[in-house]
Amino acid sequence: MRIHHIAAIAALVILSACASTKPLRSDPNATREQICENVAMRKLASGPAREEAIELARERGYVREDAVDLIRANKVAIGMNTCEVLAAWGTPVGTETYGKKTTYWYRVRGRATNTVRFDAEGRVHSISVP
Repeated sequence: MRIHHIAAIAALVILSACASTKPLRSDPNATREQICENVAMRKLASGPAREEAIELARERGYVREDAVDLIRANKVAIGMNTCEVLAAWGTPVGTETYGKKTTYWYRVRGRATNTVRFDAEGRVHSISVP
């Protein structure tokens, strides 16, 4: 019984966080970082909120047309940019930067982690999935 209550509370927190996000579509000054964070946060929500976030990122040129189907399928591929990865897998549990190269970590199935490494141009050059 308690697990259901915890799940319901978590769902409400996620939905309220998505609902409280400033509507970026109407803000022409929204930065790339704001739009990509919005897409990552809405990864947790499904349906219209997520689709709207993906569409806005695509319209602004932060998500390529050929990546949209992968994002909707929650897949990451070589060559994706950081915004596309955030849209597909959400916010990472950890990041690390070495010079101009960045690594994102995503927790899956307990202790295992998926690792996405970006090159100096901000494109995925390797993916490790346990």
